[in-house]
Amino acid sequence: MQKLLLLVMFIALILVLTMSSYIVPEDSSSTDAYTASGRFNHYDPPIKLTTVRRINQGEVYQDGESIENNAWTALLAEYGIQVSYLWAVDASLYDAKLNLSIFSDQIPDVAMYNSQGYAFMLRGGYAKDMTEIYEKYATPLTKKLMSDGDFGINCGKVDGRLMAIPVVDPTVNQPQVLWIRKDWLDKHGLPIPKTIDQLIQTARVFADTGNDAIGLGIAGKDNLMTDWGSLTGFFQGYGVNPTRYFGSLHDYYIDDAGNVRWSGELSNMTLALHTLHEMYRDGLIADDFSTWDAGVKLAEAIINGRCGMFYGQWWLPMWPIPDNMRKEPEADWIPVWPPTLDGSNAVLTTNFPASFFNVVSGSFDNPEIVIDVLNLLLELQWGENVSEEDYWRYIENPDGLKDAGKGNLNAIIHIQAPSEPLTYYTNLTKAVSNRNPGGLNIGMRTMYDSIISWLDDSQNPALFDTGFAFYRIYADPEYGYFNLVNRMNNDGYLKDNIFMDIPGPIMTEKLPSLIRLQDDIILRIIYGESPVTDYDKFLEIWRENGGNDVLAEVADWIKRNN
Repeated sequence: MQKLLLLVMFIALILVLTMSSYIVPEDSSSTDAYTASGRFNHYDPPIKLTTVRRINQGEVYQDGESIENNAWTALLAEYGIQVSYLWAVDASLYDAKLNLSIFSDQIPDVAMYNSQGYAFMLRGGYAKDMTEIYEKYATPLTKKLMSDGDFGINCGKVDGRLMAIPVVDPTVNQPQVLWIRKDWLDKHGLPIPKTIDQLIQTARVFADTGNDAIGLGIAGKDNLMTDWGSLTGFFQGYGVNPTRYFGSLHDYYIDDAGNVRWSGELSNMTLALHTLHEMYRDGLIADDFSTWDAGVKLAEAIINGRCGMFYGQWWLPMWPIPDNMRKEPEADWIPVWPPTLDGSNAVLTTNFPASFFNVVSGSFDNPEIVIDVLNLLLELQWGENVSEEDYWRYIENPDGLKDAGKGNLNAIIHIQAPSEPLTYYTNLTKAVSNRNPGGLNIGMRTMYDSIISWLDDSQNPALFDTGFAFYRIYADPEYGYFNLVNRMNNDGYLKDNIFMDIPGPIMTEKLPSLIRLQDDIILRIIYGESPVTDYDKFLEIWRENGGNDVLAEVADWIKRNN
């Protein structure tokens, strides 16, 4: 439910953006640079577009701006698009409120849905077919950006028909690597761990550093088997992946007999669980790790210098790592390949790269507005003629939630170009190496300036979550996240799941209860409350209570799509 509401929120963003058009009004001054191709319409009389809004904690509007009156609503109004919010609620209430809207037949014209909500819209016949509309109205730039990279716009297609504008999270964003404090390694004369045995030895040394330190940070309360602080990278070091991506996407494979299996059924699972139990028994994992949430307890352990090693994704140099650096300026966090049993490079699973979808209501009479907004958003971010003033007003906002009326928060649609991460990596690495920003767009040039400022003043705390973060993510030729992931990708160590789609109806029905059983048995085994052999008993329950049905659904999908 929570993801469904998030999707609706993103759809709301799409509504605002969809208000741009093909013929520029004569009195428009802020968008003249983006209309040379005649791709943005002016709607006369104005058209009303309904959406909904999730309010983030800490949002503050300045200078008389509000959710209903901000940079994006003003921009869209220039094109004759009037954004009307059916409702706006706190993020904690958004999911429930959105579900109520759907079930009470008060569906907004456009909204952002998670994969489950998207599936509901599809099965109910509520989603507008956007195939011909996208083909007719999307600009060449939009088609290029949404087609680059893996999957792209195709993630929103069902049986060849475009039923949503997907929010693509490129597969190169997904790998969970090991983030580790290199300064602690250097202090104790330890190598970067490449094997599980070295990982355990490193955890043992880290746990003995004092300050109530722990060897390996795990967010066992909310992220045990998904997202940052989870066991995803640890298990993949054993060649298994029982964890899940965005709630219900599991890793499947085909065995030697040609049968579809779940990765959690592989024999190395029990070996991995046995190791985790020993690490817990020996005090290398927090004794109360099952109560640790990622955003509070694990983050606090990292920030306060208690944790020097955990698994996670690309964005962690933006937070919480910089907060740790402010307390301990010598802290040097680097991403490394997940250690494996034999020290070889782990093969990391990547999943269907869209988990949120901008869905247009089938009853909306002007769906082309959504494509107009998509065009405008991508043009403002990637277009060659964008002014710095417009970029900072409509795309990036340095003050973030403290000045919520600016930036793309109210843009109605949130989109990431599929090729964006590696584009940033390639261009920024070259620019920083040569100390030459020529050819960078406004966003990358801003990152470049921050990186150079940090390289020239690396002890300045104000630059940790910008210059340091951008450098370690995109431009570090030795320890950059995308430098590492690009090598993984080029050398064949990123493996697509054999099931690359949103969860099917059987998965949606059966997996939630099985996931709860899985998390429970894994925690019990790590704590020593159940023997490792109980995992085999869990697998029997898993197969008999829906697991085999899920595998049959995957097999049927493979048959239909290959």
